[in-house]
Order: sequence, then C-alpha cells, then structure tokens
Amino acid sequence: MIFRITIFETMTVDEILQLRLYSQNITNPGKKTTDILSSLVAIQAQDRNQAKFALGSRLLDGNESEINQAIEKRKIIRTWLLRGTLHFVSAKDIHWILDLISERILAKLATYQKTLNLSPKMLSETESVILKRLSGKKELTRAELFAYIEEKNISTKENRGSIILINAALKQIICLGKDRGKQETYTLLSDWVKKPKPIPREKALSELAQRYFLRKGPATLQDFIWWSGLTLTEARLGLEKAKPFLREEIVSGQVYWMSKKENKMTGQTGPGGIFFLAGFDEYIIGYAERNLFLDPEYSKLVIQKNAIFKPTILKDGNVIGTWNKTETKNGLEINVSQFFKWKDSDREEINRKKSEMVRFWSQGEK
Repeated sequence: MIFRITIFETMTVDEILQLRLYSQNITNPGKKTTDILSSLVAIQAQDRNQAKFALGSRLLDGNESEINQAIEKRKIIRTWLLRGTLHFVSAKDIHWILDLISERILAKLATYQKTLNLSPKMLSETESVILKRLSGKKELTRAELFAYIEEKNISTKENRGSIILINAALKQIICLGKDRGKQETYTLLSDWVKKPKPIPREKALSELAQRYFLRKGPATLQDFIWWSGLTLTEARLGLEKAKPFLREEIVSGQVYWMSKKENKMTGQTGPGGIFFLAGFDEYIIGYAERNLFLDPEYSKLVIQKNAIFKPTILKDGNVIGTWNKTETKNGLEINVSQFFKWKDSDREEINRKKSEMVRFWSQGEK
C-alpha cells in the first residue's frame, strides 16, 4: 500500500507579495522615519541617495530633507552591518546588532586581510591611529583619513583602506558621519551614540528574527539566513524564540513565517499597485528566493554582475522594469526601462509616480 501525504496550500504567491508590500510599509507608509527604519531593522545603503529614497518612499509625504534631518540629529546611522555591507540603521539598534553579527563577518574577512598583508597587529595599530585622529568629534573624508593613516606608514592602497574602515566599523569604533557636500565623512561611533548595556545573545537572536518576519514576512528560514548572515543553527534558534509572535503559511510545500496580526485582506494594494523602489531595496534584496517577484528572464536586468541591484518598478509586487534619475538643465528627470509592453493605464500611473519622485528629491534641496 502506498501512502501519499497531501500538503494543503494556505496562501498563494500573489498573496505573499501583497503582504510583503504591506509589511514593508510600501503600501502601508508610516509617519516617523526612525520607527520605519527600526521596524525594518536596517536598509541597505551602498548608494546613500538611493537608500534615502528607500526610506522616504515608505513614509507619508516623505522627502529627502526629512531623512537628512534624522541623520543630522544622529537618529539614523550609516555603517557596515548585515552581511558586511553598508546600511542605514537606527541609533538605538546599531550596537546590539553589531554585537550579534560582527564576529562572524570579521572571521570571514580574516583570509582576505592576510592576502593584503593586514595582520591582526597592524589592524590594531590602525584602530589606535583612527581613534586618535577622529577624537574631539572630528568628521573627516575618506581622503583625509587615509592621508593621516599613510603618514603613520600604513598603506591604504589596493583596497587596504576599505578593509581598514570596515574592520573599524564592525568593531564599533567608527561610523559614517554627516555628508560634506557630496563627500562622505567618517567619525567615532561613540561621539554619535552612547553604547547601551549589552543584551544576551539569545535575546538578540530572538529580536532580530522577530523584526525580520514581522516586517518582511511572509518569508522562509532560508530568506532569514541570507538576509541576516547568521548560521543555520543561530537562525533556527532566533526563529524558534520568535514563533509566539508568528504564524506559518504553506506555498508549494514551502513554509513561510509572518506576523500573526496580518491577514490576506491586509496586503491588498488596490487597482494598479505600481511602485518605484530604490536600488538595493529591501523588498528585492531581503530574500534568498527572488523568483517569486522577479522573472529569471529579467533577473540580469536588475542584478548586475558586480552585485549592483538597480532601482525597480513593481506592479502588484512583481518587477516589470527599472528606472534611473538624471540631472538635466531643465531639472531632475526619471527615466524608465520596461521589460515588456506596458498597458496604457499602467504607463499613466507610472508617469504620476515619476512626478512624486521628483518632489521627493526637490524638497530635499530646499
């Protein structure tokens, strides 16, 4: 006798996407910059201007000026965080997250550091040099900081300088400060935010998992592992601790976890459902499995060989094109590239959204 196990589907892919749009504040924009950022844990920020749009697009009437003010007031910090990449993170969250994830990232960097002849002793020396140069609440550009390090007979060439900065950031010595014109600056993290009392590792794992699945769910355990950079064991422990706040749904035999409070109606976007997302947006980069919303045929048009994620256009949660912005003598222009022929009604909605995006950046210039 052959026994067959039947798995009952509880949710469709379309419903997953609509709920993600809602939980990530794309169809459910918030009012406060720091609240949105903290609930999402962090927003990837290699391109700081795109990251500002990623955050601002999740706010009611958000604009670049509002994001800049939060940075100026040291409520938002930009530093190397999850997966060793640059992120915006709330000042309230930066220390416990770095306490949780930095050791694993630094261990991965160790081999590369050896190829650059950056020994632990030399890195320790650079940390002391950086602390001395940035003391007194100084904010220096990369060129200024590298020039000082070079004066101490420590080479910053051949990507050594970047590794020195990443090392210092992961060890909670530095972070990025206020922009000086179009240049980034570096400052001491301790000058921007005081380090709070550490929290137990299990509690930190639970907090990270809870926020991830509440604000990025429905998502799988593998999605969480990819996004967080945790080991399978630690990710499982975090999920187990977060389960009282979650429920599971099954799609194609795969278990997805999401907030107990959300339901299928919550995620409805209404007619059209067209949205412009920033480059490296968390909706795209926050999951290991992207085939749910990005047709493999168009994947290379979004994800470049050098791991650059281009800004995208969504319709009902699916990527239908990309966009970029350019400065012209007539002002800011938003250029779009379509993957296939769009409906006239979609194009009208896209043109309306383009006007909203121009407003986001133009208000930031006032």
